[in-house]
Amino acid sequence: MQTSSTTLEDYKVKLVVEVDEADLKAAEEETVRHLVREVKVPGFRPGKVPPRVLAQRLGHKAIRTEALRDLIPKTYNEAIEIEQIDAIDSPAIDIKEGEESGRLVYEATVAIRPIADISGYENIKVEVPSPVATDEDIQHQIDHLREQLATLVEVDRESKVGDVLTLDMKGVRDGEQLDDLTVEDFVYEVGKGGLMEAADEVLVGVKAGDDIEYDSKEAPGGEATIFFHIKVVREKVLPEVNDEFAKDVSEFDTIQELRDDLVEQINKQKLSFAEMSFKEKMLDQLIELLPIDAPEVLVKEATARKLQSAISQVSQMGIKMDRYLQLLGQNEDEFVAQAEEIAKKEVLRDLALLAVAAKEKITVDELEIDNELVKLAEQMNTPIAQVREIFEKQDRMTDLKMQKKIDKTFEWLLGGVELSDTEGHKLDKSIFKDNADEDNEKTFALNDSKKEDKTSVSGNLDSEDTLESDEKDSDVGGIEE
Repeated sequence: MQTSSTTLEDYKVKLVVEVDEADLKAAEEETVRHLVREVKVPGFRPGKVPPRVLAQRLGHKAIRTEALRDLIPKTYNEAIEIEQIDAIDSPAIDIKEGEESGRLVYEATVAIRPIADISGYENIKVEVPSPVATDEDIQHQIDHLREQLATLVEVDRESKVGDVLTLDMKGVRDGEQLDDLTVEDFVYEVGKGGLMEAADEVLVGVKAGDDIEYDSKEAPGGEATIFFHIKVVREKVLPEVNDEFAKDVSEFDTIQELRDDLVEQINKQKLSFAEMSFKEKMLDQLIELLPIDAPEVLVKEATARKLQSAISQVSQMGIKMDRYLQLLGQNEDEFVAQAEEIAKKEVLRDLALLAVAAKEKITVDELEIDNELVKLAEQMNTPIAQVREIFEKQDRMTDLKMQKKIDKTFEWLLGGVELSDTEGHKLDKSIFKDNADEDNEKTFALNDSKKEDKTSVSGNLDSEDTLESDEKDSDVGGIEE
């Protein structure tokens, strides 16, 4: 077999494949042997038809057509390996010679993964939220812990935000009582937003015994009239912050030990978020530099993988997909659109990184692939030879090499990005590595230790509220790869 290829416009390649007549004859003979086991001929038992008889009955043209149906895909796959073509779609085949006799010559035109000419990545600058705990962060966590030990005291005054009310609620629409909006002895903290949006406004300034009526536009199912009867108003009394408080909420003996632990845990949390933000923002800027759009075929493939993965995960949870969508508050079209949006971003990310790899001549050698296979073998608890065989049989070695190149380029890019916090202070990227190393050291220490570890209050961290408001806006998709 002989092959040659020519690069066309719009990221396509024309591949020319020539198969000599001897190989075609062998393919035809194999086709006949295969058909003998399937074709029924009167007067012969199944599978016992002499090949010569079958060949005469079918005719040479039919046998050649059947042989080409198997031979062209086989030789095409071999040819793209020989020519090192990164095809991303099914080829358009045009047979030039050999449909009926003689040698086979065909052209295959196929779309390839675009490697764009990218520039500007050398100047990427990223700002992240400060990874250092502030006095406000620490106080917020202290207040959160105080809330856990708060006591409720009944008061004879008008309610304010933070008070806890015991009330009866009744909803009415068109003169009929709404069961889903009717409850007795409901305990509610004013200002928490757990009821309808306007409820907190009308529940401020009430006293025990008051009856309140208001029209709610945001009630479930449409507008409704809501009636409240206030039974009890209680205020929260928080404990003092001292050593006794520290003992009550943690395993620490002093408030200073508690504060020190909170600082450590908040710093760790903020550092992890800063690292995530650093990587996401770097990739977002890199994608902006990519001068091409994501090929539709790659987006479709990536979307299909994400949807299949989501369906599999939901199935493992033991619930039906329509119920899962109800819990998400999405319909099927919205769910698919979200998957497609995330898939497109990931395709653009990979194309941008591959473009940088091509420009910087970042390559992956066999030793690096071997190391990746060793890691996979350890994760799968499978001999490395078996893992390699699986990848080769499933034609996944090329994908493994490409992913390794993407990962390698990603790490290379991170090393050159200028990093600072939102206040303009430059940050050393080694803080992320130090944080990871510290986690690993703690893991090893815990595995080796025979002593009982002293409990930390880290499990009580109010993680959602610790992060500043701008930190909460990270781009986290609901569908994971």
